[in-house]
Amino acid sequence: MIGECRRLALDALREGNLKKAEECLRTMDEIYTELMGLDESYMLVSGLRRKNDVARKIIEATRGDVTQEIRRSELEKQLKRFEKRIQARVTSLMSIR
Repeated sequence: MIGECRRLALDALREGNLKKAEECLRTMDEIYTELMGLDESYMLVSGLRRKNDVARKIIEATRGDVTQEIRRSELEKQLKRFEKRIQARVTSLMSIR
């Protein structure tokens, strides 16, 4: 399930849908938290601890991808604002001449 959520998050990032990607990440965290609360299940289900370790790695990789895209998106917005300010100044300087 966590691997499917990662796939959905990456698809959302490719589509530019940061909110959906963050929602997928929250769901992954909730699933992992619930799994970690089942201490006795480690004795009943063989290989569960390893699956939880793999799930944690998948979640952290997804968190890094989502964070990087959020920062990249914010940088892009700031650069566009900066570009508009520069263009406005150049335009005003050109009108003075």
